[in-house]
Amino acid sequence: MIDHTGRPLGGVEKLYFALDHIASKDFALVAGLDKKIPEEKMPEALVLLTGLHPQLNYRIVADNSEQLWFSSERHAPVPHQVFQIEDDQDWISFAERTMTSGIDPYSSPLFRITLLQKRERSVLVALINHSIADGLSGLIVLQDLLRIISGERPLSFPVPLSMDEALQLVPKNPESVFLPGKAPLMSSIRKKQPSVKVSKIRFNAEITSKLISRSKTEGTTVTGILYAAIAFAMKGTDDRFINGKIGTRVPVSVRNELKSGKNVVLNVITKTMMLDIFSDSNIWDLARQVSIELGALNTVGQISGYVSYFRKEMLRHAKFSEIVTKMKATIGTDLMLSNLGNLTDQSYGDFKILELWGPLVISGTGTEQTIGAVTIGGELTLTQVSSAPIPALLEETMELLLANL
Repeated sequence: MIDHTGRPLGGVEKLYFALDHIASKDFALVAGLDKKIPEEKMPEALVLLTGLHPQLNYRIVADNSEQLWFSSERHAPVPHQVFQIEDDQDWISFAERTMTSGIDPYSSPLFRITLLQKRERSVLVALINHSIADGLSGLIVLQDLLRIISGERPLSFPVPLSMDEALQLVPKNPESVFLPGKAPLMSSIRKKQPSVKVSKIRFNAEITSKLISRSKTEGTTVTGILYAAIAFAMKGTDDRFINGKIGTRVPVSVRNELKSGKNVVLNVITKTMMLDIFSDSNIWDLARQVSIELGALNTVGQISGYVSYFRKEMLRHAKFSEIVTKMKATIGTDLMLSNLGNLTDQSYGDFKILELWGPLVISGTGTEQTIGAVTIGGELTLTQVSSAPIPALLEETMELLLANL
C-alpha cells in the first residue's frame, strides 16, 4: 500500500527528475573495503538504513494535476544484488551495467546497492536517483550502511526539507493535496538509457599532495585546476573542440549554507560556464577563472535566486511532458566535474574504505564527459562517464597536470 506521508517534490528536485526523463539521473558511488561484508547481514542492514533515511525507500507518483510527490510502500525491500568475483576483477563492468539498467522511479525505491564479494574484501556499488540525493549524500549512505552492519544504530532522520522549504520559499498553506489515480503514469515519456561507459585513473599520494599544494600557491583550488586540465585535454584530443570552446556545467554543494548536516538530501546548484582556450592560454589562469566563478555562488541570495527560478519553472501547472521537452531544448554542455573533496576519515564501524570512486553520473547530452573526483587516503581518484567517451581523456589530463606541477 502506498504511504503518502512524503511530500511534493521541490523545484530543484523536480528539475533533476525532469532531466531523468532525458537521460537517467541515477548516480553511483563505488567503495572498496578493507574486509569482507557478511552478505547475510545485508537485508536487515538495508531495512535499518531506510529507517535511518526514509527517503531511500521512496518512489515518485503523480497526483491528479501531474504534480509529483515522494511516497513509499512501507517495508518494501531495497533492491540489492550479490556477486562473487575474483580478487583481480574490476568493478567497472558492474557499474556500467547498473547505471545502464537504472532505476524505475515510478515503481521501485530510489536507491539500490550491489555487493561484490572478493575472497577477503568487498566492494559496494551504490546507485541513487538524483532527485533525493547529491553526491555527498551518497557518501553518507555508504558510511551509515557500514556503521549499521558493524552493529551501530545511528539516530534516524526525518524526511529532509526540500531546498524550497529550507529557504522558506514554500507558503504556509499546502500548495496541493495528493489525489491519486487521476493522472496517467508518465514512465512512457522516459528516454531509454544509452549504454554507459566508465573509465578511471588514480593519482598516488605524492602527486595528489603536490597538486593540492600547487593549487593553493596559484590561488585556486583542486576543482579549478581539474576543470582547466580536462578542458585543455579535450581540446588536444578531440577535433570537436579544436576551437578551444568548452561548455561546462559546474555543480556546487550548498549543504553548509542550508545546514543539512548528515542528512541525505539534494543540496546542489549548478552554473554553466564557457571555457575559452586560446593558443597562449595558461592552464593556471584558467583554473583561477573557474575558482573565481564558483566562489561567487555560495551565498544565500544566489542560492535563493537559483531555487526560486526553478521553483517557478518546474512547479507551474503544465503537463510534465511539456516541461521535459522544454528542458531538453535548453541543455547541452561538453564537460561536467563533480568533486566530493578531500576525505580524511576512512573508518566507519568495523570497516575502512580503502578506495572511493565517483560520483558516476550520465549527463543527458550524449557527448558530455562527466568526471567524478574524490580524494581519500591522500590519493585523488577520477572517473569518466559518458555514452560517447573521449578515449584516453583521463590519461591526457594526468599528463597535463604532471607537466604543470
